[in-house]
Amino acid sequence: MTEIRGASMHIDAIMRQEKIEALNNQKNIEQEHYNKKVVLDKLMLEAYYARLDALSIYTRKAELLQARAEIGKHLDIEVK
Repeated sequence: MTEIRGASMHIDAIMRQEKIEALNNQKNIEQEHYNKKVVLDKLMLEAYYARLDALSIYTRKAELLQARAEIGKHLDIEVK
């Protein structure tokens, strides 16, 4: 009878250990998923700010060209 009880306790300990390992594995999977999401969010923000920078450069260039065109309208230069 004590052998059965001892074996039962051993099986219970193994089952508890397997549950703990399964929980740890699940936590690791969730942490990896979270880390990937953080990296993706960071990359998306970098791309977003790069796009904003490119648009601001484009806008400044367009404004300069527009200003030059306006100046050209007012100047009446005759080229010979």
